[in-house]
Amino acid sequence: MLEKGMGFADYIREYELQRGEGVLLRTVNDVYKVLAHTVPDKIKNDELREFEIELALVLRSVDSSLLDEWDRLRTDFTALGGSAALAGASDVASGRDAGQGSPSAGDLDAQSATLEGQRSQFRRRWRTESFRLLRALGSGDAEESENIAREWAGLGVREFSFSFELESVQVSDAERASASEWTAAKFESVLRLLKTGGFKGIRTDLKAKNAALTRFSFLEGLHGELEQTVLDLESDTTAFLRIVF
Repeated sequence: MLEKGMGFADYIREYELQRGEGVLLRTVNDVYKVLAHTVPDKIKNDELREFEIELALVLRSVDSSLLDEWDRLRTDFTALGGSAALAGASDVASGRDAGQGSPSAGDLDAQSATLEGQRSQFRRRWRTESFRLLRALGSGDAEESENIAREWAGLGVREFSFSFELESVQVSDAERASASEWTAAKFESVLRLLKTGGFKGIRTDLKAKNAALTRFSFLEGLHGELEQTVLDLESDTTAFLRIVF
């Protein structure tokens, strides 16, 4: 699912899994739980942490009851004397834990105490979020793109824009606006401009997720910007998504 850059619903439609949707959802949930609560954080690399965040976002977008149930069990476990250091699933999905699995309390405190540690978490979360938007745009879902933009506004995104120089269209910061002002109509306008310029579609597979295509520039603390190179589905043509925090 993630290798092809597909959302849960897209994956179900692609392989006609409507009758097994519940089984797939439970399987994704089980994989997420293993990563978040069983695999030691010290052996995870950035790629695995991003994968964990993507699974959490997939689950949250489909059926939050699964993650909420896991959080309830975690709370009960803690009340019975279990370790309180286990990260809640909903914390990960909402970004409060930004993709960390199950580090010890000491490890978590040490990492969060450094600005670089916070920035590492921030990079992982927003690389994943940027592809969440590109996946929606790639499927032509302007309404879901608008929903994502509204969520971003609540997460501290100040503004974002697209820029590209294609065959017959040159656009600098296309439809630049604050996150809360991005509407389905604005996203549809960007998709039309891309199509006019020869863009055949937005690529969201593993090649498109290459870390070299994402650039972060921090100004102060966690304030700055992300520039994500957007790949065309059929050619070497590129565009850029710019997010300002």
